[in-house]
Amino acid sequence: MRILIVIRESSPLNQWFTASIERVLAEESQGSPQSGQIIQQAFLPEAAELTEIDLVLVALDFPDQFTGVEIEQALSSNPLTRWLCVTGPWSEGDGRNRTFWPFAVRVPWHRFPERFRQEIAIKEDRLTALPLTASRNECFLFEQQTLESVETTLPGNRLSIGLLIDDPALQLYYQQWLSGLGYNVDRYSLRKVELKTGGPESSIVASHSIWIMDLDPWTTERLRKIPNIRLQIGSESSLIGLTNEINLEQFTSMNQHGIDSVFPKLMGETEILRTIRSVHPVNH
Repeated sequence: MRILIVIRESSPLNQWFTASIERVLAEESQGSPQSGQIIQQAFLPEAAELTEIDLVLVALDFPDQFTGVEIEQALSSNPLTRWLCVTGPWSEGDGRNRTFWPFAVRVPWHRFPERFRQEIAIKEDRLTALPLTASRNECFLFEQQTLESVETTLPGNRLSIGLLIDDPALQLYYQQWLSGLGYNVDRYSLRKVELKTGGPESSIVASHSIWIMDLDPWTTERLRKIPNIRLQIGSESSLIGLTNEINLEQFTSMNQHGIDSVFPKLMGETEILRTIRSVHPVNH
């Protein structure tokens, strides 16, 4: 698969974008080397540059980064080339005030990994592509295909999940969602776990393969408590973090301080399910 990435060198999406692309390609190829190539530049390509390109990935840092004329010319220059415009944290409102990028190619950054998987499936004739003229509703139904597919292939009763969420509404949402998929879900008070000392053998929490934790607010005080939380839940367990942060540098900080995977709250369900599916059960 030949991919052209359009991204500014100073883009806040840069490091995250590249890492996400490499991770999805590695997972989709099941560890085997990827054929094809990836090219990167800071400007929209002309028609002659697209003759050998299967997919163009545009990182949109702000709504007026490209003019309507530039976008229209680029999209119409080669009908065989696929496009995705990935809106960053500061350009997610692009679809409300501007319609230069069609709904069919626009995707918010937190949904990009799963949409990228769909583009790979389209290239391999495993999924029918959306036309550029697709409506917002058609795009929503298209994205749901992958979520439903992942849900139906999950070994639901294989894993137990612990919730470290003190917000009652958020806790109830994830408990009902995961329980409905067949998982055994237990709830714990994040405040009590943060205050507890000692290792897993003296912990107030049971052993679970996966923990889902509310990371907000991501303050210095919360950051200092992460090592103790990891001690409480055990080193073999996978820790998934939920946040309202939109700053990708904060996502990197969360990963660096012991959070295995980070997702926006009430979003990224498909990626969360893929993460759960990749975890092996903890031996009790």
